[in-house]
Amino acid sequence: MRAREPGVETPLIAPATAGANLAALAHDHEFVFYESFLPDLAGHGRLGAERATQASAGKEAIVTEQVHTAIALLDGLLGGLLVARRPGDTMLVTSDHGNIESLAAPAHTRDPVPLLVVGPGAPAFADVEDIAGVAGAILAAL
Repeated sequence: MRAREPGVETPLIAPATAGANLAALAHDHEFVFYESFLPDLAGHGRLGAERATQASAGKEAIVTEQVHTAIALLDGLLGGLLVARRPGDTMLVTSDHGNIESLAAPAHTRDPVPLLVVGPGAPAFADVEDIAGVAGAILAAL
């Protein structure tokens, strides 16, 4: 176990298990929203204990490692979610901004971000071109 807050310990679980847990929530609810800050934290070099010891000369290598770690964790979560989701469930993955595609950029970028939709609600997202269209597509898919 690892302390998350002073005096509070929570068990660490595998990313695939976390994804399966998220899918289980969807079994009981019409809409479940999950937000992951890991890629954002990694892109800013603030993921993990290494952040306090980053030297400017080695920061890019540390940030690159953090980005790879964040993507691997998120990949595991999504894999677990895809395996455990029911055929009638729709899964949407997107971002409101970029920042890990260019480690030279110190802030969020305006680069296009992925929009991945799996499941029967996917056709509602066919015409989405930017983040502004996502909310309407979610409502249409529900």
